[in-house]
Amino acid sequence: VLAFAGGDAAEGVEDGAALDLAQVRPGYTATVRARVAEAEDVFLVPLEALQDVGEGDVRALFRVVPDVVEEGLATTGIVERLEVVPLERNATVAAIEPSGGALAVGDAIAVVGIDALDDGARVAFPPIETP
Repeated sequence: VLAFAGGDAAEGVEDGAALDLAQVRPGYTATVRARVAEAEDVFLVPLEALQDVGEGDVRALFRVVPDVVEEGLATTGIVERLEVVPLERNATVAAIEPSGGALAVGDAIAVVGIDALDDGARVAFPPIETP
C-alpha cells in the first residue's frame, strides 16, 4: 500500500490516502517516506564527534566543560572523554544514550580535531554561553 501525495494521476484519491498497488499505472510517481529506526530519549551527535577506540561498537566522545567566567562568554575549557555505544546511525549523525547522566542537554561536544584530544586536555573555542 502506498500513500498518495497529490497530482492528477489517481483521480478521486485524496492526499495521504492509501493507494492499493492495483491502482498504480505506468507513469505514476510516488513520494515515499520510510521510517527505518526510531529511538526515544537519545542524543543525536555528528559522526565527526565520535572517535573509534578499537573495542567493537564503543566510541569516544569529548564533552567540553567551559571554564567559569565572571563576565562575557567562555572561550576556553577542558574536555572529558566519555565512552558511548551508538544505538543507530545514518550518514551524518549517531543516536547515543545519555550515558547515565554523563551527557546532558546543553552540553557542548568537540567535533573538530578530536584525534588530537586526550581526557583533560585544555581547548579553546568560539564563545559559547554557559548555563
